[in-house]
Amino acid sequence: MDKTTDQKLRRWEVWQRQDGTTYLTWGTKAQPVETEKLVSTFYSANWLSAEREAFGTEPEIDDGVQPLVEIMHLFAGVMTMAACQGHPERGDDCAILGLTFDDTPALKMLSAALCEVARQEPPLMWDLRLDEMRTLELPPEALAFELMIYDDSGVPSPNLLLEFAQALLAVSGVTGAFPHRKGMVLN
Repeated sequence: MDKTTDQKLRRWEVWQRQDGTTYLTWGTKAQPVETEKLVSTFYSANWLSAEREAFGTEPEIDDGVQPLVEIMHLFAGVMTMAACQGHPERGDDCAILGLTFDDTPALKMLSAALCEVARQEPPLMWDLRLDEMRTLELPPEALAFELMIYDDSGVPSPNLLLEFAQALLAVSGVTGAFPHRKGMVLN
């Protein structure tokens, strides 16, 4: 299977609410709210670069899932739109990535890699669930899912999430360097 890094540019919109706050959407918003105003449109490869362009800042991503977010963007047609490493003190019992897929072949490619990692009997388990409400907000051919990652005790450690990201990259055949973040701890 020949897999390459996704270089597709997607259309993004920045909308302003009545209270002055702004938010980002992928694609053309199907049903704009009457009290909201379209501020700008632009093209960007993924959520991370779109956030940078729209707001001039890095999106807030928990350090423990940062490598996994960047690995997801190496898969053609896959974007991470939200990420949380899990916070037991707030009742979060797993790490969660909000994923979007350009189409079903992109979903199948990532699913195959996830299944291959699962066959290796890693210390982490995962569950991929359709996000029906977010799917309705996306372009017609796109799909939204949530990837929940957990271990026997619930929320996986950042090191286990890093190992999961490395294993996913290793089995995927996707080309690209493993992302390295300053201060990343490897045990």
